[in-house]
Amino acid sequence: MFKIIVEDGSGTDRAFVAPQNLTEGMMFTVGRTDGCDIVLPRDDVSGEHGEFVYHRGSLFYRDMRSTNGSVLARDNESTPLGEEFGWAAQLQGGDTLLLGDPKEAMRLHIEIDGDSAEDDGVDPPVLAVSRLHEVRELLGRFEADPLRTARLYQAAKLMGGSLELVDVCKTACAAIFNLLPTATNVSVLLDQRRSDPDGKAPRRTDFVPFLSVDREGAQVQGERASRHVVNNVFEERGAIVICDTTDISPSQSIIKAQIRSLIGVPLAVGDRIMGILQVDNRSSHGLFSQENLDELIVLAAQVALSIENARLFQRVKVAEERLERENRFLRTKEGREFRDIIGDSPAMQRVFELVDRVVDTSATVLVTGETGTGKELIARAIHERSARKDKLFVAQNCSALPESLLESELFGHKKGAFTGADQDKKGLFEIAHLGTMFLDEVGEMDPALQSKLLRVLQESEIRQVGAMYPKKINTRVIGATNRNLEEEVANGRFREDLYYRLNVFPIHLPPLRDRREDIPALAEHYLKKFCREFNRPHMQLSPESMGLMQSYRWPGNIRELQNEIQRIVIHGVPGDLVMAEHLADRIGRAANLVTKVNPAKGGLKDMMDEVERWILVQTLAEHDGNKTRAAKTLLITREGLHKKLARFGL
Repeated sequence: MFKIIVEDGSGTDRAFVAPQNLTEGMMFTVGRTDGCDIVLPRDDVSGEHGEFVYHRGSLFYRDMRSTNGSVLARDNESTPLGEEFGWAAQLQGGDTLLLGDPKEAMRLHIEIDGDSAEDDGVDPPVLAVSRLHEVRELLGRFEADPLRTARLYQAAKLMGGSLELVDVCKTACAAIFNLLPTATNVSVLLDQRRSDPDGKAPRRTDFVPFLSVDREGAQVQGERASRHVVNNVFEERGAIVICDTTDISPSQSIIKAQIRSLIGVPLAVGDRIMGILQVDNRSSHGLFSQENLDELIVLAAQVALSIENARLFQRVKVAEERLERENRFLRTKEGREFRDIIGDSPAMQRVFELVDRVVDTSATVLVTGETGTGKELIARAIHERSARKDKLFVAQNCSALPESLLESELFGHKKGAFTGADQDKKGLFEIAHLGTMFLDEVGEMDPALQSKLLRVLQESEIRQVGAMYPKKINTRVIGATNRNLEEEVANGRFREDLYYRLNVFPIHLPPLRDRREDIPALAEHYLKKFCREFNRPHMQLSPESMGLMQSYRWPGNIRELQNEIQRIVIHGVPGDLVMAEHLADRIGRAANLVTKVNPAKGGLKDMMDEVERWILVQTLAEHDGNKTRAAKTLLITREGLHKKLARFGL
């Protein structure tokens, strides 16, 4: 009888209890899909992540080669269940399985009632022992016996030079069959802990079958070792021979397998036993001899080294693959910001076309658009797709620092240039050499700095504060602003020559209200992102809430949408379905507004015009006809308000 306690991060644990009538081979699946016995509704859990198997009174878990893997936690140690352990492990009471994203894994606590002891009955006697510390002495004796040396050599030749763990174990079994003609079955048991020379020695219960084969080379499924054999190998720290079990009452696991005699051999590297070989005789009435035992313990020393090398190779290969993935990530910088550019609307497709056209050039780009439309994301996308992607992308908000500090930040300074300049400092333009410099809110730059930026764009050189000579740089400049720079030039607040230098290739980002068809995809994207980030169950937006979100104007654009979704996820909603009442009040007002206006049914444009006309009348009335204040409330210019009033004849 066993029970699995599931911690899904919601604060409410649930239990899966196995049925009373457990039968041999019964399986229970765990995963994301509804067809699993244990459903874990999270994106980082695979559809069929793993399975529990009841076999010969014990509970096993096998990972189904899931995307994020499974980890066995036991006694404050964690072991990933990968190829090194055959993707499987025998479970004990008190174990914990960690499934999914390693940072926020689902936790499955294992509770097992009773002790599923496999060895009940009288233990068979140990007839012979060869201990690990005697191996060197045995080698000396074999050198004086050419026949035994030849047998060992012929067996060792079959080991081959593979570094794949499965192949190493298969060739080891073939070598043992060559060395022991009476052997019928060989099982390789490996410890579930990582093969770490500095790690703790495994316990007797840490060994699980990795490979079992018969003399014909066929794999034997469901094979397991006798606990009696494992205990004796540990106690003796050596190889043992167990007598013919047809004549003496044995342990139940041995007699069920019809084993007549058996050798258990430790696989040791140094003082650490990292595995066990179990060699069975199931057809001959004769016993394995002391001579067989001595030869096998010598061969096992080479087998152990081959297995350890294969494990080390596997870890190095995994580390190299991880390093390659990290290097690829750093080279391409395909981080979350790039993936957050979402949009199938015609307006966004036009933006993507412009990005594709400019990435292979060194032209200066000016990205314009309202606050929160994603100007920096577009700038990063241009950098990541350009030939400069292996170099730095450096961003600076020009409105975040006063003029004196911003000049030093952008161009650097020499030691002693001003009070506190106790050493030379590189500027951001120099740091971004061969890369990209992104100047956000460039329209906020002080006029004195505008002339220095103009020199950078004209001459590709900078002069540090306090320096006598300029310095050449090769840095691509991408500017961004939410201001109308043409109006700023007309009003004398921005240099006309700098404007033309910046505006070589303009890209305008549409506000979210002009690409409402992208709102569902954006909302779903941020729901998944924040549910995963805050370890919340996946949520869905109801049709009513989605309709309200699409009808809202989103003055803060994508940033406001992102913040709204983040707030909803943090607060949580009953039943994981976001209803209209869960949205912020300002978004819900859209529904009340339509109810108040009650436009006549007809074309969409006519209905929207009627709503817009009502809003203009109401806003002017609220401000006693003051058009300046009304325009400020509506977040439009006074000129824009005049145009709208003229269009509606107001």
